[in-house]
Amino acid sequence: MDALIPEIHANNSDADLFLHLGIAPISGYRIEQSACRTGYDSPDVDNKLCPGRTAKCHNCVPHDVEQLHCGIDLEKLIARFEADDDDSDEANIREDDYERTDPEDRARLKDEIQEDEEEDRIKTKPYISNDAGLYLCEYIYFNSMAEAIYVDEPKRLVHTVSESTIDQQVILDDEPNADVNEQEQNADHRIQTNEIQSVVPSTDRVLFLHVPWKGGEETIKLGRETVMKIIAGVILQKLGLS
Repeated sequence: MDALIPEIHANNSDADLFLHLGIAPISGYRIEQSACRTGYDSPDVDNKLCPGRTAKCHNCVPHDVEQLHCGIDLEKLIARFEADDDDSDEANIREDDYERTDPEDRARLKDEIQEDEEEDRIKTKPYISNDAGLYLCEYIYFNSMAEAIYVDEPKRLVHTVSESTIDQQVILDDEPNADVNEQEQNADHRIQTNEIQSVVPSTDRVLFLHVPWKGGEETIKLGRETVMKIIAGVILQKLGLS
């Protein structure tokens, strides 16, 4: 993973979103909000531990940064699933039964309806987690966010400065190379001092989704729909439409 994640980012430097998926012993779909740098104490299937029990990130992360965060508005992302809740025919039938039930049985039936609705919500609506498991999934998440924050963004900054400078040259057309080196040097300086400037390390270009490790065709279908809806939600946020 230490070599694969940088390679994935390097080969997709213009990507707007890196969505990682992992399986977990859960019944729903869990969106991870953060990942830790240290604490990887569990051995893998070969009984090997993470060297130093710390995410490597080829030393690009400041030493005082212990956690990285997803910069996507996850609450708003999950709100997209609200409209799908409580719409099943079964729920409607149970509510009709409630109306026809004797008053003394309504309390019991009401509790049963609420339990069924909560179970359906957990299965179909993703929920936010602040514990990615401190295993391979969280290790991948931290390294990918680190790559996006401390490696990708400075490169994108230099590219943006260069394009901006070219536009200025076309307009001025008197000193073709004026300010090019100065602005690129400023960008390089920001890359070098990025470790000092990072206060709240976060990125909206990386997201990790845990999916159930058991299930059949219906679970796979629901997972596909969930992923597509999450991607659509992220796109809308980036476009300022959500």
